[in-house]
Amino acid sequence: MEEVRTQLFKNMDVNNAKEDPKLFFKTVKSALLFYAKEKFKGPFAIMRDAKSRDISQVILPPELKTDFTDLEINEAISEQLKSSIENFAKVITEKIPSANLVNFYNNVSTVIEGKQSNEKFDPKTMSIYEYIISRQTVGSVKDAAGTYSPIGNIMSVEDGADYTVLNHELFHLASSIKADEDDSTYFSGFAQSYYTLKDGLIKIGDGINEGYTEYLTRKYFSGTSEATVTYELLSSIACKMEDVIGEDKMQALYLNADLKGLIEAFKEYADEKDVMNFIANTDFLRKHYGSKKIMANNLSILAIDNSLDFLFKCEQKKLAKEYAEGKFEDVDGLFKELVEFCYKFDGVDFSMTREELDGFKKEQGHGARHVVLSKNGKNVCFPVLDKLCEYLASDELEKTVKDTFEEIEKVSHPEEAIAKK
Repeated sequence: MEEVRTQLFKNMDVNNAKEDPKLFFKTVKSALLFYAKEKFKGPFAIMRDAKSRDISQVILPPELKTDFTDLEINEAISEQLKSSIENFAKVITEKIPSANLVNFYNNVSTVIEGKQSNEKFDPKTMSIYEYIISRQTVGSVKDAAGTYSPIGNIMSVEDGADYTVLNHELFHLASSIKADEDDSTYFSGFAQSYYTLKDGLIKIGDGINEGYTEYLTRKYFSGTSEATVTYELLSSIACKMEDVIGEDKMQALYLNADLKGLIEAFKEYADEKDVMNFIANTDFLRKHYGSKKIMANNLSILAIDNSLDFLFKCEQKKLAKEYAEGKFEDVDGLFKELVEFCYKFDGVDFSMTREELDGFKKEQGHGARHVVLSKNGKNVCFPVLDKLCEYLASDELEKTVKDTFEEIEKVSHPEEAIAKK
C-alpha cells in the first residue's frame, strides 16, 4: 500500500501546482480521493456488497442436453460466418468433451448475424428485450472484428472484417445461455449481466470472463487474436486461475456459464468475501486498466496486487492440502510446484532472476506495466510475472508456506494439532 501512495505523489507536479490554485486542486484531487476510498470504502467500492448468494446458476432442461453428433448451423447467416463457425467447431470438438459443448451446439443453430446501421431506436416505445435486440442486431462494432451478445444470440460482424479472427467471440457464443424474452439476465462464461433502462448494463465477472475467453482463444487458436494490453493482463491472470482450479474443471465451468460453480471451487481455498473481492478487482481492471487518470492508474496497480495475492494464497493452500494427502514426497516437491506456478504460463517457462526483472523495469520505466513478453507462441503481461516473482524473492515465503501447512493440519488432523500444543 505504501508503494501505491508513494507512486501517487511521484506523479504529481507539485512545484508548478503551487503557483496555480486550480492546477493544485486538480493535482491533489486524485490522492485525496484515493485516501477517502481507502479509509471509508476500501479501494474498490464496486461490488462491495455482492455475495455469492446473488449469483444465479442455470440448469438446462433435459431437451437441451442432447448428445449432439452433427453441427446444425442457422442457414440464414452468411457463408463467411458459417465457415468461421465450422472451422472453430473442428478444433474445439477435438479438444473439449461434448458434454461441455451443449451451449455451443444450441446457439449455433439459432445464431443471428447482426449488421451495421446508424438507425436510432427509442427505448420508450418498446420492451427492454426488444430494445436490446434492436441495438444488438444493428449495433456498432468498436475496435473489433465482431461482437457477440447472448441477449438474442446475435453475432454482429463489422463490414469487411476478417472472419478468421472471430474465435474470441465464438468462445463467448459457446459459453452463453440465451435469455428468455421476459428475463433480461444473461449468462456468458463467468459473466452474469442484466439490463435495465435506468442503469443500462449491470455486470459481474466480466474481467475473469474476458480474460479466460482470451486465454482459451490463445490456447486453441494461437496467432489469431490481436488483444489489447487489458486483455493480455486479464489473460495472464486467467492462466493462474486455471492453475489453481485445474484445466478440465475450469473449462467445464466456463463453457456451462457456471460462475457460481467457480466461486464454490475457489471457496475450497478462500473465504467467500475474498473470492468476491477477487472478482471485483478483475472487473475493475477490465474497465480501468491502462487509464490515463492518476487515480484509476494507481488503483489498477493495487487491483493487480490484490488479484495475484488472492491466487497465490489459493495455490499455497491447494498445494499444502495435496501435501497433506501425500501427493509430494517432501517439501521440496511442493516448493517446486509453487515456483512453477509463478514462472510458467500455459506450459512455457518465463523465469527471470530478480536482478533481470529489476533491470527490465528500470529500462522500460513506467511503460513496463504495459509490456507483454512473448516466448514460444505464448504471452505473459509483465506486471503479473513481476508480482509473482516478488513472492519467490520474499524472505517471508517459507514462513507463509509453513503457516499454511499448520492451518491445513488443523483441519486434516485436529487431534494431532491439539497434541502438539
